Amino acid sequence: MSRGRRIALLVGLLLGAVGCAALQQYAALAQVAFSLDGIADARLAGVPLARIASYRDLSATEVATLVTTVGRGNAPFEFTARVGAANPGTNRTDARL
Repeated sequence: MSRGRRIALLVGLLLGAVGCAALQQYAALAQVAFSLDGIADARLAGVPLARIASYRDLSATEVATLVTTVGRGNAPFEFTARVGAANPGTNRTDARL
């Protein structure tokens, strides 16, 4: 077997091994149960919602911002989502995102 073919075979085997490891990790992730644990730092059009219990908690500037953005039909809602993941005990493969 020529040197070029040996190198090609070696590279092919290495790529195959790496590919198999990646497939095992993806299969392990399929067994993990993901759920939404909650949200934090919610903002509507840049106005923080955590401290607002009624319309009286809004400043005049915040009311103007909300009226303007809703009137334009563009009121971005931003938040941080907390995602939970439960790995079953039978899943022994390390997986990374």
